[in-house]
Formats: sequence, C-alpha cells, structure tokens
Amino acid sequence: MLAIRKLLPSHLHQILDYISPTAWKVVPWKELIPISRKLTGSQRLDKDAIIESLSSHPSAAHLPRVVKTTADGFDVRSLSYTQKRTLGECLLALYFSQLANPEGLFADLRPKNFAFNPDQAPAVDWHPSLPIAFDPEFRLALVKLYLSFYQGQDLEFKAALLSLGLLKTNWPESTQNELIGLLKRHFGSSASEPICFSIEDFKASFHALFQFFRDQKVRIPPDFLLLGVYLSTLYLSLDSLQTALDVRTVALEQLEDHA
Repeated sequence: MLAIRKLLPSHLHQILDYISPTAWKVVPWKELIPISRKLTGSQRLDKDAIIESLSSHPSAAHLPRVVKTTADGFDVRSLSYTQKRTLGECLLALYFSQLANPEGLFADLRPKNFAFNPDQAPAVDWHPSLPIAFDPEFRLALVKLYLSFYQGQDLEFKAALLSLGLLKTNWPESTQNELIGLLKRHFGSSASEPICFSIEDFKASFHALFQFFRDQKVRIPPDFLLLGVYLSTLYLSLDSLQTALDVRTVALEQLEDHA
C-alpha cells in the first residue's frame, strides 16, 4: 500500500484508504506501476471523445450536465429526500453508463465533482475528473457480470466470472459458491430491493473478496484494482446521501444494449 501511495498524487490518497491492503498481494507487482500510470493520466485519453460517446448513449437524458469549471460539491443537508434520490440515481446512471462506454470513463465520482441545482434540467452538474480506460475484454465481462446479476441469470453470472479470471472451473462447487456469495453480498443481498449505500460496507465486502482471492491464490486482473478505485468514489458520494436507491432499474436501463 505504501508503495502505490508514493506513486500517486496526494488528492488520490483518500481513495486508497478504502482499498483492501490484501489487494496489493493478489496483483503482480509488475502491474502496479502501469496501474499508477493510469491513475495519473499517462493513458492520454481523448476526454472529449469520452464525453461525446456518453452523450450519445440511449439513456443520456438521465446523466448529469457536464461542466468544464470545477463543481462546487453538494450539501446533503440542503437536499430533500426526493432531491437526494434524484442525485443518487443520476450518479448510478453515470457509473453504469461509463462502464458501457468503450472510449473510457472518468473515475473520480467523489462529491466534490458534482453540484445540485434544482432550477435546471438536468439538476446535477458534473466536472469530469480522472480519465481511465479498462481493458476492452475486462470491461465487457464486467458489464455482463452486472447484467446477469440484475437479470437473475446464474449461469451467465458464473460465465462472466470465468471470463474475468476470478473463478476457476477446477474449484469444488463449495468454493465457487463461496465466491458467488461474496460477490452478491458486495453487489447487495438482493438484486431487486433498493440499496442504501455504505462506504464501510463496501470496504468490508471488498476486503472479504480480496482475502478470498489471496487464499485461493488467484492473481486478479490489474483493472480490478482500478474498478475498486472507481467504486470507492461512487460509494463516497452515495454514502453521504443515506437514501435507498433502485440500483437494478438504473443498471438495466444503462447496460442492456451493451453486453
């Protein structure tokens, strides 16, 4: 953890606090430097192309308004329950639509990059920050993993795990089921019920996953760590809302045409 922390700028250190220390033991050391380079902008991605691709998404109307200047952040205390739900669903739509975007994504979804203005439509402003791109095969398998979970397709869910290299066919059924259980706990115990996001629950469930991978001697794809960064920033925003959200509806709306 100390090694990767030294490779990143200080404004990203908060995010690392929510990544399990075990994570760095299940990714080959030679992959850590490329990961740090992605997080510091060495991929040289076309930011305008990412935004243009997002704006052409069939459900782009549910996404926030892009602003080029720094957003002011949002004050949860000033928001009503309905406004919190609107903001939360908008952030979820952004999270999933970016996963579906082959051009890349902006991984920093912390509250400081958003603002809420009820007098405009859409009501959420977003200052895109931290552009990264997943390996194309990893991204597509991840989309299939989310889709199969929210569609209740157990065989497809297992197939996506195999594609990601997280599950092995030679494991006993009990071990395979243990991993599936850990992932479903991480996604939320029920695919159909609203979820109130907790950054501490995220930290605990992600840690349990990495402990499982360590115990099973699984070398996870390095992009899984980048996913952890992306997810932790989402959770930091949604945790502050303390509002139950219909994740399944948002996920299917953003992902169904992209698997």
